[in-house]
Amino acid sequence: MSEEFEPTENQLRLRALQETAFEAGDGAGWFEPLYAAAAKGEAEIPWDDGKPNPNLVEWLEREKINGEGKRALEVGCGYGQGALALAQAGFQVTAVDLSPSAIAHAAKHNAHPNIQHRVVNMFEPPAEFAGAFDLVVEIYTLQAIPADIRPRLAQQLPGLVAKNGELILVSRARDEETPATGPPWPLTENEIRGLTHGGPLSLVRLERYQDWEDKERFRAHFRA
Repeated sequence: MSEEFEPTENQLRLRALQETAFEAGDGAGWFEPLYAAAAKGEAEIPWDDGKPNPNLVEWLEREKINGEGKRALEVGCGYGQGALALAQAGFQVTAVDLSPSAIAHAAKHNAHPNIQHRVVNMFEPPAEFAGAFDLVVEIYTLQAIPADIRPRLAQQLPGLVAKNGELILVSRARDEETPATGPPWPLTENEIRGLTHGGPLSLVRLERYQDWEDKERFRAHFRA
């Protein structure tokens, strides 16, 4: 007999915020209320552990990435630890998030001379972002967006990458035949490969592996 676990107070609060946003037809509308509640000490950010995402750090170290003289964009930067890792690798970083509360925290606690923190709706990115970045990083953002609006965000990513630039995407993984339950909703290989359709990106490497949390992940490396 399997053991059942009662959801925590924080999990219940998160679900309530998500349900309210989804019922209002705003699939991304729960991020700011969550970060705002966290700023008041009334909630916790479940994906934040106070350090850069190890899936990004491992890739930067393995590939010996040197960002000197290059621009990087982190999509959905949250509290900005990933942007800090990119800056420490030498990049000039633009760190963006939909949530003003997240950006305020990032700018205060993870500031760096090479980082610009901005509140940006990446469903409609600024015109100056087009083809502007040598490296674009998207970690766990697409998987947090409902399937009906996820393509609107995904289709923006290829156009952000400069010629000969790269895109790194990390998400939970699922097979095509496995129903998607969430949030987060794990991505399929077809969804990830779809970023190459009709655009400038080619897939360099697609890894599927168990991470330190025993979660099955995709890490995809694209090049323009």
